[in-house]
Amino acid sequence: TKRSIANISSRLSRLEKHTEQLGALAREVEAAKRRYTQECSILKKALLEYQSVVTPIRMIPDDVLSEIFLAQVVDSPDYVFKKAPAPVVLAGVCRRWRSVCLATPRIW
Repeated sequence: TKRSIANISSRLSRLEKHTEQLGALAREVEAAKRRYTQECSILKKALLEYQSVVTPIRMIPDDVLSEIFLAQVVDSPDYVFKKAPAPVVLAGVCRRWRSVCLATPRIW
């Protein structure tokens, strides 16, 4: 009947509108998720940087670190790790260790 068709059309219209609203909401949620995921990634990177500053090995003075490196090289002159001599391995750890290695001629 006409009344049934009108009811169905009305319900269909409401369902379509609700579907559109949910779709828009889902897009907003996805956009927020992307933003928060990116922000979380940035914060994790900052956290790692701050944690690396306070690790105990970073508190060792360069001259002491140099002596530790020298002891390693002297104790194992033939040491090869992945076909690289100990000084090369030590210098490849980080910028600071590279700087200490390069500033210590006896290590080479």
